[in-house]
Amino acid sequence: MLSIICLSSGYYLSISSTRIAALVVLYRFFIAVVLVIIGTYLFYISFMTWYLKRRRKNKKYFYQPEHFVTTAQMIFRMKQNAVGLANITLLAVMAFVTIATTTSLYVNTQKQADDMFPKDTQITIYSTTDTDAEAFFKTAVIDKLDKPESDYITYYTGSSVIPVSTDKEITITDQDIDTPDVAKMGSLYIMTQDDFKNLGNSLPTLKENQSAFYVQKGNSQLKKLTLFGKEFDNVENLRSVIFPDIANTYNPALLIVSDKNVLNELQELFTQHNFQFQSNFTGYADLSKAEIAKITNDDGYISDETGQYLDSDGNAATGIVDTKSSFLEDMYGFTGGFLFTGFLLGISFLLGAALIIYYKQRSEGIEDKKSYKILQEVGMGEKEVKRAINSQILLVFFMPLGFAVLHFAVALVMLKQMLLMFGVTSSSMIYTVSGITILSITVIYFFIYKFTSRTYYKIIER
Repeated sequence: MLSIICLSSGYYLSISSTRIAALVVLYRFFIAVVLVIIGTYLFYISFMTWYLKRRRKNKKYFYQPEHFVTTAQMIFRMKQNAVGLANITLLAVMAFVTIATTTSLYVNTQKQADDMFPKDTQITIYSTTDTDAEAFFKTAVIDKLDKPESDYITYYTGSSVIPVSTDKEITITDQDIDTPDVAKMGSLYIMTQDDFKNLGNSLPTLKENQSAFYVQKGNSQLKKLTLFGKEFDNVENLRSVIFPDIANTYNPALLIVSDKNVLNELQELFTQHNFQFQSNFTGYADLSKAEIAKITNDDGYISDETGQYLDSDGNAATGIVDTKSSFLEDMYGFTGGFLFTGFLLGISFLLGAALIIYYKQRSEGIEDKKSYKILQEVGMGEKEVKRAINSQILLVFFMPLGFAVLHFAVALVMLKQMLLMFGVTSSSMIYTVSGITILSITVIYFFIYKFTSRTYYKIIER
């Protein structure tokens, strides 16, 4: 009963994590892991006792030559077998988790780069107002390069960190500064409907007091939004968006408003209430290395030596250039290290499981040799011995593997949430990588099974 409680609690923590922020899931994951480890050991000890004794009570099954010896011997050594089977299960799960998650990170790198860079080069202008930023972009970039403005993708955003949820009503007040709910905190981006549509998104025309809203999983139910007293009727909850900034942001949300006047009003409200508000003007273009060098200094900043542009009012703006190729190079170096570590650990876990299976079968073969010898002397043939051996080894092999797959399948709910922190948003990709991982490890386990079965049989036949 205790094993069922531990396993059920661990499974519940995972399955119920679909609407919880990824950072909070990280803590729940460690609690679930401890519960599942305890539950796995207890389950094997209690389940094996119940299962084997039930098989022994079934006289039609128990008194068959291939089952009689196997069942009797496994009941006798049940505690030792239970711990060994639990160890094999947990090692297999760890192999699944490390290989599948690190492979997902690596495979996702190209998709993340494609989402972040609609064109080869990203130019980000950090400024106090949209007017400063646009003027800076025109003076420092467009005027210096021989490219028509139609070759650029540009948009202006304001951003802040607020509680992000899927509630039908969201209200942001000063209390969210004084006592923030860390579990819900995320990055809110605000942009106008014109800029949003220019990125390739479709949206009904918004009035001044209307908005559209998006959260990372596309499951927003928002109907009313209040930001420091300013109310919006949310007329559209978006399921997916084309917006490069969210591809590399933790727990992002996007608010689309009618025009720049509303956006500037929100900026003033956030500033008045001491909420940090960052203004960015972002542009994308296909630029050569020579063109990038033409608009940047040696440190990679745009404009003068300090990387700043001052307008007539003395407001400063800073421009930074990033390229898709440099992002891919950095990310492949980062995720490649994870991939190597994941495979190294995964292979180590598999070798550990293989050694447990091998030496367990070897030691049990030596112990079982005398029993099988007596049975052969009283008329048990070679085929019956093989069937008895296969019956025992199949149980030892397939039960841990099946249980490990179940653990991993349930853990995927949490793993998907945690991978969101690294920008892995494609569920289909995660499922594909996980399926290939399970299939590959199952094939390896099959060869381990064939090898241990042969070793056990040779010992019995000596």
